[in-house]
Amino acid sequence: MSTIKVEVCEILELKIHANADALELATVQGWQMCVKKGVHQPGDLVVYFEQGTVLTREIAERLNVGAYLSEKTDINGDRVLVVHRIKLRGEPSFGLVVHPESGMKLGEDVAEFYHATKYNPPVKAQAGDSASDDPHFPRYTNLENMRSYPYLLESGEAVVATEKIHGCLTYKTKISMWGGGYKPIHKIEVGEFIVGINVKGEVVPSKVLNKFNNGSAEKWLNVRGKRRLFGSGNSINVDSSKWDLETETHNFFANSILVHNSNCRVGFVWHTDEEQPTMMAGSRTGSIPLFIALL
Repeated sequence: MSTIKVEVCEILELKIHANADALELATVQGWQMCVKKGVHQPGDLVVYFEQGTVLTREIAERLNVGAYLSEKTDINGDRVLVVHRIKLRGEPSFGLVVHPESGMKLGEDVAEFYHATKYNPPVKAQAGDSASDDPHFPRYTNLENMRSYPYLLESGEAVVATEKIHGCLTYKTKISMWGGGYKPIHKIEVGEFIVGINVKGEVVPSKVLNKFNNGSAEKWLNVRGKRRLFGSGNSINVDSSKWDLETETHNFFANSILVHNSNCRVGFVWHTDEEQPTMMAGSRTGSIPLFIALL
């Protein structure tokens, strides 16, 4: 589950803001911040408030950051001040940084000192005849972002990764059929058997339990990955609407890339010599979950 950390970090890099003479672009962890020019240097310590952090009005006034916070209603119906992503002169700023208090050390979590908490949005009410959320498409919003862990993985290190992407598949996506060959996803019929992977990691026939057509798409995201079982170098398109399948194994091969649709371990990245994940990472581009495993 995602947590809120208010960590003492160092500024890794400073770059010129092309559209603002009074601002610079600082890199903190893996995030870009817009900061006042001349105030910071690479290696300086700062307190980083990530997106979704709630600050009390007293703390916001003391830090003089109220203008950069968004006032929202939380799950309890209270109006709270939330750190959010903003754009300053065309450049995004992911969170907020301030000077650390005396005695604060690099890597220290000072959330308690600043009385910082995580923002929990209000529960969305179902009005009238509105349908409830489909249980086959759970919402996943509490995953850690890889940008917050810039030193966890080293360049060239072998890892196993699964990436959570909300979206579905184009109607031309080729699904690997049990018995050989491929079939476009829009021609797949409920009851057919396609290629899946069981809990032991074995290739097995997987029965199609349901098929979903979620309408047209305006924007596509292209994901390219290596495949353990069928070679390498293929790619897959996903977006916020289109086609998806529910299967017995909760996974199938789309364009020869293993994808997951529910009830599976997702969003984990771990070292190949470890059994347990060392971090979680997520990416959200739409409202319907599709899980892509890059193996």
